Amino acid sequence: MEVKVPINIPDDQLLDAVESIFKKYGLTEKQDTVWMNQTNARKYLNVSKATFYRWEKAGKIPYSLIEGVKRYSKKELNQLMNEHRVCMR
Repeated sequence: MEVKVPINIPDDQLLDAVESIFKKYGLTEKQDTVWMNQTNARKYLNVSKATFYRWEKAGKIPYSLIEGVKRYSKKELNQLMNEHRVCMR
């Protein structure tokens, strides 16, 4: 017989617990794509071209520039989103 018990945990506490477990056991998220072009970075953030350009122009989105080619770090995009995370209680 299977018993299901609902647990109500705020999203931020659940995320912190999962991150703690990942760190404890040396687990990391899959890093398939470390660097992305603008199209993939925009899709990854799920924002329009205009929003992405506005954020980039405002200096919110970090990038590397090599011979006129921009590349965006997945890790830095994740950091950007985490820095602006709003927890509703």
